[in-house]
Order: sequence, then structure tokens, then C-alpha cells
Amino acid sequence: MSSRPLVVEGFPGHVWLIESSSPEQTRDLARSMAIPDHWLTSRSYRNQFGLVAANRSRVGVDIEVIDVSVTADAVLTRDEARIAAGPMEWCAWWSAKEGLAKALGDARLYDPRRLESPALWPLGRQGRWRAEQLDVPTGHVGWVLWETDLAC
Repeated sequence: MSSRPLVVEGFPGHVWLIESSSPEQTRDLARSMAIPDHWLTSRSYRNQFGLVAANRSRVGVDIEVIDVSVTADAVLTRDEARIAAGPMEWCAWWSAKEGLAKALGDARLYDPRRLESPALWPLGRQGRWRAEQLDVPTGHVGWVLWETDLAC
């Protein structure tokens, strides 16, 4: 089992990539990470990999396996479906949506077909929100999203 910090430009918090030999060990390590008091956290797991993000303000993180069988009608808005792209991009867009939904409170309340993907935000910004794609293992895609004090 191992964890290592990821460098995320402009992110004032911390993100760690976790790797272990089993999904159970990944979850256990993610849940045991020391987080500063009063910081908000977000966790995501896919197979032997996981991400943990901690920040003073709302934060969401997601890691997904790139699934070439994913369909546009499962994860895209009507506007997103009009963009020339394929399953690899759609998985990235979906992962960014999951990260945002977690930061907003409860990812289960958000339908990816109704939530604009932060992956398409100009310069990774939308009002008070920021989005950055993470450097995760090959075959996966990951995002961190966070709320800032600035609405620029």
C-alpha cells in the first residue's frame, strides 16, 4: 500500500493518490489518512486506486476507469453530446461531473445528463469554482474541484 501527494496548480488543499493490492485496502488507507481539523474531505476509489482531497472549503474528487463502452446518452447533457468526442473524453467529462457533485454535497443527487461538465469550463473556472484534471495511472482519469473565495 502506498499514498503520494499530487501537485495541483492553484489548489490550496491537498490531494493524495492511493494504490494498494485490493479495493478494500485502498478504501481502508483512504479512510485512515490524517486530515487537518475542520477541513472538508472527498474520497473516490476505483479498483486498487483511490484519491483523497482535503481543503478548507468545499472540495470534490473523483477517479474513474476509462471505459470505451460508455455511451453519450448515459453521461452527457444535450449540448455536450453535440461536441465531437468519444468515450475517452466522455469518461473525463463524467469524472469531472462526479467531482463537482461531491463538492456540492451528495453525488447521488446529481444526474450527469443534467450537469455541465467542469472539464469544459474555460480555464477550469466557473464563478467561485475551479477544476483540475489529475495525473493518475494509465487507464484512469481523475479530477479535483474546489470552491474559492473569488468569483472571477
